[in-house]
Amino acid sequence: MRYKAPFTLYRRRMLDGTRVYYYRYYDEQGRRTGGRSTGQTQKALALQYVLDLIKSGRLDSPHEQTFGTYAENWWVWGKCPYLTSQAARGKNLSRRYAEVQRGFLVNHVLPEFKGMKLSGIISGYYCGQGSRFRTSWRHAFSGFSRYPSQAAKDSYVFPLSVSRSSV
Repeated sequence: MRYKAPFTLYRRRMLDGTRVYYYRYYDEQGRRTGGRSTGQTQKALALQYVLDLIKSGRLDSPHEQTFGTYAENWWVWGKCPYLTSQAARGKNLSRRYAEVQRGFLVNHVLPEFKGMKLSGIISGYYCGQGSRFRTSWRHAFSGFSRYPSQAAKDSYVFPLSVSRSSV
């Protein structure tokens, strides 16, 4: 069996005529990912850039954040943008409600997803019938997953239709 290199380098021509090196790698499931720019025009510099990413453990996503950092201020009274926006709209969400939701996040959701990259979370898998979560947790998580900010909704981390179709 042939050795499969962990990444490949290739050039792309930009609209202004310059040629920039991109890299592709194989993810945990063995699938080849889309190209990511190194920003380098010389092959030696592009190779060094990718090797530096491998050394630092950021080859798969140099700028992508994990779910743990993304959900750092979720349901924290006085820091959560969702709670602030709901208060501005006149909805009365109690401090106790926020504490209960934060407890669910800390005790059940974060242990499972804290280290995962946002692009690696597919909510249908975790909320569907084949999920390893108990039914009550699946219902709670499907409601909980409706909360994420507009940025997460735009990037399809938690599709809005999942909570209605998967649970």
